[in-house]
Amino acid sequence: DKCVKKIGIETIYLPAPLNFEDILDQIDYLGQKTGNEDKAKKLISKMKSKMTTLLILRENEPATKIYLDLDPN
Repeated sequence: DKCVKKIGIETIYLPAPLNFEDILDQIDYLGQKTGNEDKAKKLISKMKSKMTTLLILRENEPATKIYLDLDPN
C-alpha cells in the first residue's frame, strides 16, 4: 500500500459486501471515485431490475438453503 501511494496511485479498501445493497453502494462509490458515475448508475439500475425479476420468479418457491464455508488460507 505504501509503495503504491509513493508512485501516486490511490488505494481504496472496501470490505466484503454483506448484502445486495452493500454491493450497489460499492459500485456507486467506485463510480464516483473513478469518474464513472453514469456507468455505475446504469449498472446499478440493471442489477436492481434483474434482482426484481428474480424475486418475482421465486416469490412462490420455497427458500433455498445454502451453506458456505470459506477457508481463511
